[in-house]
Amino acid sequence: MPCPWRTSDLVLLLSLTIFVAALNSSCTNGKETTLNNSVPPTEVDIPLFVLMNSKAVLCCPPVSRTYMIGATWEIILRDKPACIKAYKADSNETKDVNCTDRRITWVSRPDQNLSLRIDPVSITHDGDYKCEIAASEGNFQCGYHLQVLVPPEVTLVSSKNRTATCKAAGAKPAAQISWTPEGHCITEQEHLDNGTVTVQSTCLWSDSNVSAVTCSVSHLAGNKTLSEELNPEYCPLTKGEHPSLTIALNGSRMDGKEKILNNSVPPAEVDIPLFVLMNSKAVLCCPPVSRTYMIGATWEIILRDKPACIKAYKADSNETKDVNCTDRRITWVSRPDQNLSLRIDPVSITHDGDYRCEVAAFEGNFQCGYRLQVLVPPEVTLVPSKNRTATCKAAGGKPAAQISWTPEGHCVTKQELLDNGTVTVRSTCHWSDSNVSAVTCSVSHLAGNKTLSEEVGPGKRICLLEE
Repeated sequence: MPCPWRTSDLVLLLSLTIFVAALNSSCTNGKETTLNNSVPPTEVDIPLFVLMNSKAVLCCPPVSRTYMIGATWEIILRDKPACIKAYKADSNETKDVNCTDRRITWVSRPDQNLSLRIDPVSITHDGDYKCEIAASEGNFQCGYHLQVLVPPEVTLVSSKNRTATCKAAGAKPAAQISWTPEGHCITEQEHLDNGTVTVQSTCLWSDSNVSAVTCSVSHLAGNKTLSEELNPEYCPLTKGEHPSLTIALNGSRMDGKEKILNNSVPPAEVDIPLFVLMNSKAVLCCPPVSRTYMIGATWEIILRDKPACIKAYKADSNETKDVNCTDRRITWVSRPDQNLSLRIDPVSITHDGDYRCEVAAFEGNFQCGYRLQVLVPPEVTLVPSKNRTATCKAAGGKPAAQISWTPEGHCVTKQELLDNGTVTVRSTCHWSDSNVSAVTCSVSHLAGNKTLSEEVGPGKRICLLEE
């Protein structure tokens, strides 16, 4: 059990042994989780991960009852007043203050066992639990930061046109999805009212040599892998056929900061994912249809919380018309009779959305679609603290960055959604192994990866147990 301590009398050391125990030396009994002999840093509570609907038992410091005056559990849950469960040794009395959750109880009579039981564990039990024992020699404390885990429900469904969707539904915290082999993917998160998160990743594979794909879902409650065969048929056109149209999903080119997708034809049901750095320039192209057969073209631009913008061109009169298009950063590249491409300059975080070009010709209509996602690289920092802890922060990234540690520690990772649509991810870890002298924080992001390293201090030997 975690037990930072303070005492007013060093004589207590005669009957107690000072040592640092392994954090993973937990004891389990069926679905009952008990942390024994675990030593936290003085500034960070020990992270305790517990599956929903399981049973958790949290222990107090082992203080001899000969010296005990009393004990209190302080329970701080989100959006609730602090619950205090108190025990007075001389009168063998207990008292509860603001404790309304009947699933949180003493394990048995406090004069026999001061441990706390949560049965069954609910998603609302996330929070901080602290036991403090008052004794004639001083006060002794144990702290837990409890995080309830909800495993995701994982599904993998293949669709037409060599696409597949992997979904990790209702997880806490959010699951991570990866693909083998990698494809052209869009991954989205939906935060549900009950505190869980659904992650959905839809990918397209243009390489006809890829016949099967694997979706790997990583989660603290357990990992899962599903595989699916792809439909070999790839139908790029939504209507008609034209010999001048070619498929080249990988035929994008970079010219400075300008990203141009040429001759890219999406499947009928899934737009091509297009990732663009904020403050760069993006050029989106229409299907290459001969102007001899062209009647006109329209760009439909759908951005969040805005009416659809329509930019139309009529070939016979060489006229253009805009409807609901108020963003002056989105323009034709040049005259539409010369080039139907669309330019966004500079790209802003508000330009996330769907962009579709439809060219009308005598032979039929031809479409290109893009799902544009603006990337904002995070600002990465790594700061060591006392007692062998360190905090790695990836601030203001879009989408959220992923943080991993080498070597792995006992970590608490939190996300903060900012008003501008970016996400700050903060991971605080503790290493109990005294052989670990330096740690590395690796931050993965679509805009680029970054790695930082820091030394960790020797820490303090802070736990007292009875001999």
